Amino acid sequence: MSSPSKATTPLSISASQILKQQPKVIARRSSSSDVIPRQHPCIELMAGHEAFPPDDARAMSPRRSSQSLEKMAQETRATLNEHAITLRNSLSKITGNIKAIEEKHDKLETNNEALKDFLKAVEAGSSGVH
Repeated sequence: MSSPSKATTPLSISASQILKQQPKVIARRSSSSDVIPRQHPCIELMAGHEAFPPDDARAMSPRRSSQSLEKMAQETRATLNEHAITLRNSLSKITGNIKAIEEKHDKLETNNEALKDFLKAVEAGSSGVH
């Protein structure tokens, strides 16, 4: 037989060699907020310096005026009032249906009792004939 090749022989690697092969851990920055001094120039824009790039959300959504807010509030109130009236009418119809069903139920109960009494009378009369 031929002698074993280097590929088939078991490798002997020491722990220190394994540690040398591992990548080094890079120090990371803290994920906490950065503290910026109050006087830093990038804290707030001065009046007249509010120019935003066209793709910035602040440039795409202008602020609403108090008039447009009041109009939106009135429209919302009107919509809510209409919805409340619709719900009140629906509740009124449901209540009416429940009352009608209760009346029918009571009538059926009365008829049921009358039928029971009639059947008892018929059974009593037929048992006396034998």
